[in-house]
Parts: sequence; structure tokens; C-alpha cells
Amino acid sequence: MNAPLRSPEAFAKARPRLEHQYQNIVFVPDSGWSKELLEQEFNRHCAAHPAEPRIVTKAWLLKLLCEHAAIAAEPDDYFVGKIRHFNLLLELRGRWRLEEAIKEFGKEHLEYFDGSYTAQLDCNSHVCPDWATLLTIGFCGVRDRAAALAETSDYHRAVAMVFDGVTALCRRFDAVHPGAGMAELAERPPQTFREALQMSYLYHELVELDGIQVRSMGRFDQLYNGFFTRDLADGTLTRPEAAELLQYYWIKFFAKTGGMLYGKPFTFGPVANELSSFAFEVYGAMKIHDPKFHVRVSHDTQADFLALVSRVIRDGSNAVVLVNSDLQEKMLIENGRTPEDAGDYLLIGCYEPAVQGKEMNCSGAGFLNLAKPVEQIFADAQSDWTYDEFERAYFRKLRANLDLCIGEVRRWEKLWPQAHPAPLLSGPMTCCHEKGRDVSSAGACYNTTGICCGGLADAVDSLVAVREMLRRKLISDIPALGRILRDNWRGHEMLRAAVRNKFPSWGNDLDEVDELAVRIANAVADRINTEPNARGGVFQAALYAIIVAARKHGEKTGALPNGRLAGAILTMNTNCEDGRDRGGATGLLHSAAKLPLHRFPNGTTLDVTLHPSAVAGEKGVATLQSLFLTYFAKGGAAVQFNIFGRETLLDAQKHPDHYANLQVRVCGWNLRFVDLAPEEQQIFIDRAAGENVC
Repeated sequence: MNAPLRSPEAFAKARPRLEHQYQNIVFVPDSGWSKELLEQEFNRHCAAHPAEPRIVTKAWLLKLLCEHAAIAAEPDDYFVGKIRHFNLLLELRGRWRLEEAIKEFGKEHLEYFDGSYTAQLDCNSHVCPDWATLLTIGFCGVRDRAAALAETSDYHRAVAMVFDGVTALCRRFDAVHPGAGMAELAERPPQTFREALQMSYLYHELVELDGIQVRSMGRFDQLYNGFFTRDLADGTLTRPEAAELLQYYWIKFFAKTGGMLYGKPFTFGPVANELSSFAFEVYGAMKIHDPKFHVRVSHDTQADFLALVSRVIRDGSNAVVLVNSDLQEKMLIENGRTPEDAGDYLLIGCYEPAVQGKEMNCSGAGFLNLAKPVEQIFADAQSDWTYDEFERAYFRKLRANLDLCIGEVRRWEKLWPQAHPAPLLSGPMTCCHEKGRDVSSAGACYNTTGICCGGLADAVDSLVAVREMLRRKLISDIPALGRILRDNWRGHEMLRAAVRNKFPSWGNDLDEVDELAVRIANAVADRINTEPNARGGVFQAALYAIIVAARKHGEKTGALPNGRLAGAILTMNTNCEDGRDRGGATGLLHSAAKLPLHRFPNGTTLDVTLHPSAVAGEKGVATLQSLFLTYFAKGGAAVQFNIFGRETLLDAQKHPDHYANLQVRVCGWNLRFVDLAPEEQQIFIDRAAGENVC
């Protein structure tokens, strides 16, 4: 039986603690074993079963933690789910992964990195569980259907074992937190809005303690609207009480990382329902930058809902990505999804479309630095090269780097079943159940692998700069430019200033520049898309770069012809270079819309920074809405906004206490501006300078 809800003011009083609830967690005394005892029991099991399949070993450890790890009771919260796991699963995953990697690659190869590309086993950072099945049949339903086949396969035995442990954990939580609905969730699927939220929170916590980042909480309004409206209709729940439940629920995802990492995505639309608007109203009032919301926008999306979303963004909640749903669905169908499955897509992680509950999209498995080939080909450049020869050399090197990246990702993928089986994540997935295979063994319906391509503007503007310098006879030949770049532009400041301020550049609706960007985009899409991966699926191209990858690869990239200095961060997504958007927002949108964005099924986005004066008042809300709808009509895929002025950011540097809730969009997630390092803050100050919009 669920306990009565509190007053609507309770959240405000509890919020300071709730925002830091993962710091100094208080566990119920004597509610679980010590780390030493847990390790001792696990080691005893492994010694007694040396030939046991790793998926079963993983399941046994998960069940051990569910039954014997200490648990936390939080009397001023509605939801429970924290256990003292001592990172035992993370340590196990790390040990298995390293063992397999060293056997395949050797230590020296694992440590080598020159900034051209990265390849990895992305088995833990971009997943969307099968929320629909979990909410429909519950923990016990997953356990029971697997138990019926436990004698036939190690996979089903492992799933049954794990979810038997999860139901035991629910009963343990009920003993210390009666009224949270945990006893009910041990025996049946959720029946109320509160129970559904509780189930998803607990499952999220368990999957993440297994070292897997849950990068989508599902199509939230579609999954939970039935619970929400039914509770309202029968009087079980009032709207103020529902708002408070959402506040307690969402603050957990903010608190999990202190709002400092990645963000937790919730997907809405394309057709809004009662919960869609209600959720945005509550979220806008909270003024938090995690979780983040993905909004599918189509020709069917209601105008009043789009106005509400635009107002929430304008008023400071810019952790929202707007997605051209018509384009995304068409693109997914063209890349192998059924029309029905394509209609049930969401965005995992930052921008990557995937079918909810049916697709294991390892979207961050590879990263290709589009700018690095420009630097590399100077080593072999000849004095008699024309620009056309330089450009052809760029495309040859780009393909060579991409071939290496794809080949290495395939090698990593073959290690997955031994490195990181995941029966807890796989259990609810109907595809995995029917195949009798874990996600690590291609049990999902769709098994796709992403290659992200970053530094587009750096690559385009560098090639344009070489062409312009030769055309204007500002350099004697290409090797001479190579020497300038090896000196990091020292002694050639006037030439660099001309490149930065006088040359044409990406993002200004210039056909001769944009045509080159289109050819680069088509080149990587041609090579990546439909290329078989090692999991019975295909590779997919993405046109974006998260800030971590842009910084890491930028540090290993030397000075470039576009005036970029050695080691500087690469340009991200389909953005222009900071400060070079002379055509304003319109020019940037037009340039980005020329790209073949429909050929990037692993995702892409455009960052747009607007001054608050541009979107002030009700007219400003209409302006913001018109911007993204126009972009989508021209073929744009996704867009996100930062809304602030340079003067605001400079004042926030001086008086951080006054700007605790000032958000900035950092690639695929939001952070508080005051939490950024000074050099990172400067990136956003530069973007907001003057009338620049990029």
C-alpha cells in the first residue's frame, strides 16, 4: 500500500538535501554485508565454479548484492533504490575487459593515440532499456518468463537469477521504507504513477551499478501518461501531488552526478498528451539542467505544446534538444528499421536515434577527427601540388583513417560477450528473450555501431584557407604553409589574422564553402553506412562531437590552415568556428540545412546561441519556434539553443553565487556555467560576443 503523499511544499524544504543525496549516503545499520564479506563470498563462488559462463557469474554477483548489500532508507523521499555495492561490479567489468583487450591488442596498442580516431568497446555508455516491457510485466514477469526456459540456456538462467534477486531487493526495501510500494513491485507490475516511477528509478540504479550508463529513460509521456491520467481520474492523485512526485523523481538524476556529466534524457512527442505539457510545466519551474528533454517535432505536433516548449527554453531551461521527427523516421526506415519500429524511436545519449527497447546502438564506439588529415598530408605535400591535388590527398587520408577506425572497432566488438555480459539490461528485452541471447551476443533486434565525425568546420575552413592562400598568392607553395603550421603560426600573425577575418568560412550560407562540407559529409557517410559490424548489424555515421572527444582529439592535432592553433579544441557538431558566423543565425541554419543530414542515422545536431533580447516576450517565443521549424522544413535534423549574452557570462565569472542556475549547453548535455573551468567558460563567452550566433 502506497503511503499518503505530502504537502506540495515538502519538496522545497527537502530540496537542499535531495540535490546532494548521493553524497554521504546513510545506510541502514546492519542491513547488509561488509565489502570483505561480499568479496569473500564471490571469490568462493568463482573458485567452486571455474568453468561457469561469465554471464552466469555476473548474474550471481548481481543477485548477491541484491540480497546482501546494505540499503538506504530515506524517510523524506518518495523513492528508494540506493545500495552499498562497493563498485564490485565495476571492478569485475574492468578486470574482464582489460584481460580481453590485452589478449587482442597488447598493452602498447591500447596506450597509443595520435588524435586521428578512437575506437573502443562502447558496451556500457549508450543504452536504452526496454522500459515498455518492464512497466508492462514488472520485475516478477521478467523473472518468470526467463525461469520457464532456465534449463534450456545459460542466458535465461542468468536473467532468472538476476530478477529473482531484484524482487528480493524490493522486499528488503519495503521492510525499511514501508509505503514506497516496494512490496507490491516484488509481486506484480506497477499500477500507479508513483509505482511506475519507483520501478524505473530502481531499475536505473541497478543497471548503472552494473557499469552501464542508462542514456534514455524512454518516451516518457507515452510510457507514463496512462498511469498519470488514470490516477487523476480515480482521485488517487491530484495534479499538485503529481508535480511533487516528478520533482522528487527528476532531482535524483540531477543529484546523481551533481549536474556535472552527460545528463539523463527523457523523450517527448511527437504528438503531445496530457502528461507532455504537465511535465514541461513542472520541469520549467524547477530550473535544473539535468535531466534533459528530447522533443520529437513533426507535422502532427500541436502548436500549443511547441509554444510551451519554446517558452521553457527561452526562460532558461535549455537542456532541450528539438528533433525533426519526420526526417528521423524516414532515415531510420531507409536504414533497416520497420515503419512501426521507426515510429517508436527516441534519442539515446546526446542525439542518437534508436528504437526503444529493441536496439543496442553502440553509438560512441568510434570517433573520426575530420580535421586531422589536413595536418597529416603536409608531411608528404609536394611543392608543385595544386589545390586540387591537396584536396584529393585529404580525402585519401580521411578514408585511410576511417578504415583503421572501423577495423579496430570490429576487433573490440568481438570481445564483448566475455568482457561485459549484461543479463540485467537484456532481461526485459523481448528480442533477447526470444533469441535466448544477451545484448553482448547480438540479442537485440537491431545491433548498430556508431562512428562519430567531429571537427567539420575546422576541416572545411582549412581546405578553403589553402585554396584561398594559393589563389591570392599569399604563400609560395603548400610545403611553405606546412612550415608555418609547424611553427604554430609564430611570425605569421598577419597572415593568420587575414585567414581568420577575411577568408570565407563555413556557416555563412556560402555555396562554394558549403559544397565542400557536403562532399566531406557524403564521403564519410558513403564509407560508414551499411558497413557490416561484428555483431550482425551495421555501422552508422554521426556528425557531431561531444566536448570530451573534441578536446581530446584537439590536443593531439597541430596548427591548421584555418588559423587554429595547435592543441585547441575542435569545432563540434555542425557548428561554425566561434566568431566566424558573419551571416548570423540565418546563415548558419542555411549552411547546416544543405548538409545531407538524412545520411547520419547515428545522429547530428546544430548549436545555436541567441542573445536574450532576440527572444524576449511573446514575440520572442514565436521567433524561437519559427527558427527551429524553418530549419526542419529545410531538412535540419536536430537543434539546441543557448540563450545568454556576453555581459551575463562575464558577470557570472565575477559573481558566481548570483548565477547558480545559469545553464550552458555543452554538446549533448547541460552544465552550470559557474562549474566550468575558466578556459571552458571562455568558449561560451566568445560564442556570445557581439551579435555572433553559433
